[in-house]
Amino acid sequence: MTINRRDNIPKGFSIEKISPEIINSIKNNKEFIDYINCFWITTDKYFDKGLGYCAVDDNDFSTICISVFASENEREVGIKTFPSFQQKGLAYVTACAYIEECLMNNFIPIWSCFSENEVSVKLAEKLGYKIEAQHPIYFAEIGE
Repeated sequence: MTINRRDNIPKGFSIEKISPEIINSIKNNKEFIDYINCFWITTDKYFDKGLGYCAVDDNDFSTICISVFASENEREVGIKTFPSFQQKGLAYVTACAYIEECLMNNFIPIWSCFSENEVSVKLAEKLGYKIEAQHPIYFAEIGE
């Protein structure tokens, strides 16, 4: 599967593979690191098992698409576009780069989301995903 995402990158933005160098070069990267650390204990653990891409504008990130779960042959997609950058197509082109990387490395890119998250469902469909199953979600409070 090859998606010609380069033709769809909004002017002034670039899609970059996430690396320690990219993270260190981004202004105000705390939100970026916090997003990774929602799913990984440390950024080192993320770089050991995960992969990802981000949309960058003038050394400021706008969209991040990373592995939020990794098994031997699967990588689950996690994507976030920050509010002032939404509705520009950045999630699509960033997700395309992520999916291409997964496929090049023989990983299955998995997309999971709540059915109520219409934006995520529409993006997944635009990327070619089809609903295979719906599962109940259970929540539990941990701690006091």
